[in-house]
Formats: sequence, C-alpha cells, structure tokens
Amino acid sequence: MSFRAKYSLAFLFLALFAHVSIMDLFFVSYSGPVFLWEENLAIRTVVVHIICALLSALSYKLFAYIRKDAVKGRIVLSDKVLVICSIALVFSIVFTISH
Repeated sequence: MSFRAKYSLAFLFLALFAHVSIMDLFFVSYSGPVFLWEENLAIRTVVVHIICALLSALSYKLFAYIRKDAVKGRIVLSDKVLVICSIALVFSIVFTISH
C-alpha cells in the first residue's frame, strides 16, 4: 500500500482544515479584503475548524464504506434514501452558514 493511500484520510482532513481556515480568514468589503487574524487564531475558532474538518472526513469515509458495500450488493440503497441524505446535507450547510 502506498504512502498516499495509507494516509488518505489524514490528507483529506488536512486539506479540509486548511480550506475551512483559509475561507474563514478574510472577507472582501467595498474597501478591499479584511483579514481576521485574531479571530481566526482564537482557540474556539480552531476547535470549530477541527470539528468541521473531522466530521467531513469521517462522513466521507462512512459514505465510501456504504458505497463499496452497495456496489458489492451487500446493501441496497433506494432513491428515497439518497434524496433524504441530499436534503439533510442541504440543511446542514444552511445551518452552518447561518451560525
């Protein structure tokens, strides 16, 4: 097993953590970009970024296992399950953005 395949979940976590942290680092106003250094380096903010990245990476791993079992025929996923999961994903994104 290659190094990249062995630590793929860790790489995914690091990429998601970097993405969330960079996206939360600044916003663009009419006068230009505003960097939020102090807010982004606060312990609470870093913990929230870690939790978001960890939940996303673990969700990806869970969905990969479910997909692998569905392809092998061990489980059957109906369209209703996929629609419900998609709706739940939309609600979780809206909840995350609104808070």
